[in-house]
Amino acid sequence: MVEGNPPNQGFEYWPAQSSDLNPIEHVWNALERKIERKRLPDKNLEQLKVAQQEGWAILDDYLAERLVRSMKRRCEAVCKAKGGATEY
Repeated sequence: MVEGNPPNQGFEYWPAQSSDLNPIEHVWNALERKIERKRLPDKNLEQLKVAQQEGWAILDDYLAERLVRSMKRRCEAVCKAKGGATEY
């Protein structure tokens, strides 16, 4: 429930993994794609760690900026969809 709202006026359901309002999910997806493009032959833990660190290092600021700037549109889309699915 949101502080200051009367009882039964808060959020009853909020999807924890919804990428609509959790742009970090888009960051994880971008990182996963960068790692998959490496096509590691054995995919041992050390190789995955290195690939993850390299992938994280090259995720650009532009991605983060786009995600931050899209939050207003995301919130509006979620409200318009009454909490349902959106294009995000």
